[in-house]
Amino acid sequence: MFFNVLPSFRGRRTREKFLEWQLALLEACFKADRFPPADVRDQLAAELGIAERCVRVWFQNRRQRHRKAMEQPPAVADGHGGGGYDDAGSEDDDGHADEEASE
Repeated sequence: MFFNVLPSFRGRRTREKFLEWQLALLEACFKADRFPPADVRDQLAAELGIAERCVRVWFQNRRQRHRKAMEQPPAVADGHGGGGYDDAGSEDDDGHADEEASE
């Protein structure tokens, strides 16, 4: 019995990189319908010149990003995007209260 000792060329696929116009079309379709049926995905794939599988995976990933964005609280207006904590009375990395805030 002989085993195949040659390296396999079947491995991970390369990442599909979308062009700006492709992303714009995908986003427009997502805005219209987050769960497009198979025939719409097929038509979209043909229009974009990519595999239907890539369109399906893009929609899956986009729905997940949308879900995560809906779960997170809105960003703070000061531009820091912090978790709603201010410096007064905050704890340092060790869990100890700031000495200045307690005085």
